[in-house]
Amino acid sequence: MRKVFDVRAFQAGYFLLAALSFNSLTAGRRFMSLLTALVLLWGAALLLLRFREQKLRMFRTGLCMAGISLFLVSYAVSSLWNLSYGIAGNLKAMAWMTLEFFLLYAGPEPQDRTEHRKRDQREDPARGLVQVVILYTAVQAVISLGMLCAGYQGVSVERGMYIGLQEGRLWGAYSDPNYGAVLAASALALSLGAAIRASGKKVRLLLIGNAVLQYFYLVFSYSRTGWIGFAASMILLYLHVLRSRRPRAAVRFGGAILLAVLLLGGTPIRDAYNAWQQWVTVYAASMDEKQADADIFETTENRMELPAEAEPEESQKAPLHREEELEDDISNGRFSVWKDGIELWETSPVVGISYRNISAYAQKNLPDCYILNKEVALNTFHNLFVDVLVSQGLAGILILLGVLVAILRSSIRGCRRLKAGKLQTRDQAALLGAALLPIMIGALFLSDILYMNSPSSVLFWILLGSWCRMMREPEGENKYE
Repeated sequence: MRKVFDVRAFQAGYFLLAALSFNSLTAGRRFMSLLTALVLLWGAALLLLRFREQKLRMFRTGLCMAGISLFLVSYAVSSLWNLSYGIAGNLKAMAWMTLEFFLLYAGPEPQDRTEHRKRDQREDPARGLVQVVILYTAVQAVISLGMLCAGYQGVSVERGMYIGLQEGRLWGAYSDPNYGAVLAASALALSLGAAIRASGKKVRLLLIGNAVLQYFYLVFSYSRTGWIGFAASMILLYLHVLRSRRPRAAVRFGGAILLAVLLLGGTPIRDAYNAWQQWVTVYAASMDEKQADADIFETTENRMELPAEAEPEESQKAPLHREEELEDDISNGRFSVWKDGIELWETSPVVGISYRNISAYAQKNLPDCYILNKEVALNTFHNLFVDVLVSQGLAGILILLGVLVAILRSSIRGCRRLKAGKLQTRDQAALLGAALLPIMIGALFLSDILYMNSPSSVLFWILLGSWCRMMREPEGENKYE
């Protein structure tokens, strides 16, 4: 029973819920509603226990905690101000953000963390969650790459989701290749970090194997956002290795980075796959023609009248070929979306229009905007800061910037202290940063982190809380939570 009220167990369960919600094979299924209700009740029970035991002390743990609490208040004000456009969606967003802030970011209680360390100083406090993330992403990558090899293309009409290979990109078992790529990049960093700390060779090989799987998903997803996040993550790890005075390891890691650069974002790998698929298509077509000729030869009485040999059909376009929504727009329409966001913000600059009411608000106040005149209307602006500015106005964006400044200030101080500390602690900080970077970069081009119940947003708030505690607590008090 004690484990049920363990925040770490809830974090792992919450991640699985978010992961299955963004899984094209499970999202929208009937059991997901039951699972969602169970996680919400679980989180509500933990919150009640936390508030009963701590009362208001949790708000005095730092500027960041106080800031994100004010952020919730700002969102509540915006939702009430725009009540005529809807409230149900905003209430859901409030519920999920409350769990993310007070249970994921805040993490376990200080006394729980101390007791955990006393039981086993060598045990990683985030080990359980990391294992869940690595296992889940490994299964997702295997299924997705299997769909790629089979050339599987499916569409879930009732849930409005692509499955497998679609639009020249690998969606696989993810509901969106961009979100899948961001999660893959973060899982790749976690796998490498776990491989470094692993004691057994078999476990290390399995972890490295998962890193390779995530890399291939990144390549075939055609996600520029995911690739930028991956590159930034690897550069951070490489710089850390160089500063750690490990020349041999640095050379090896630098070689891997160089190889990744030479591969130009996986272009040769995609080209090889396209060539192989086209060869398979042509070969299969020729075999079908030969079989058809043989059948006719066997069944036709006049065997001298054989069908003329058909010319091989012109090969179709490469299976993997990302088509841009707008050929002359490198942002793939994001510039137009951000422009709409600024115009909508100008209609309610102080409190915003609330996140879940974007479409309804735009239909009334800006009916000719770009986001409404697409095949599918957009409910997001694909940028964290534009989302907050439009949803919560100046009040929300100023609070968010204040929280970011507080985190940055604490991080600078913490890094200075860690610089002179133990190498193991610096390793943990570097790995945390490498796992956070893809999600942070993804938030600049996707709607993630806030208002969303995605696996990468859940992982972000858990890792960010661990990072902030590591930067805030004295040397040796925190072990990669």
